[in-house]
Amino acid sequence: MRKIFIMLLILTSVGIIMLADQYAYTEDGKKVLLKSDGTWEYVKERVDSSSPAPLQILEIRIENDPYGISKRLYIIVKNVSNKTIRAYKLKVNFYDDFGDKVDTLYKYYVAQELNLRPNQINGKYSYWTIYQSTVTKAVPRVVEVVFTDGSRWEATK
Repeated sequence: MRKIFIMLLILTSVGIIMLADQYAYTEDGKKVLLKSDGTWEYVKERVDSSSPAPLQILEIRIENDPYGISKRLYIIVKNVSNKTIRAYKLKVNFYDDFGDKVDTLYKYYVAQELNLRPNQINGKYSYWTIYQSTVTKAVPRVVEVVFTDGSRWEATK
């Protein structure tokens, strides 16, 4: 009786382990989750956020838009990581000529559908419309970067 109980316990344990989700790696090193229902998905791994930002801001400009209705924030960035960047998110603080902070419509400014390779500078300006005419200075900070391999870097809060 005791042997039968132990055998059932072992078989049950093996069955549970076999039905559990498992992780595996592809030939190119990407991590995938193999689900018990037979499907799979890439695991979006986060890069250590204590590391420096993988994106360097090279130039910032604020100009009136061509119609004189609003202003535009122009930014040139460089990928300083060893991975290709797909998208990035900036948190930008805006100021007027007196140094007072100016509230704007958006909390974050996003650039996406990129293919910014390592050490590449985006060849054209990314720009966003600012709907506050008193803005004269912008101080952007990179808060998140998404790489083409699905991994992410996030700034520490």
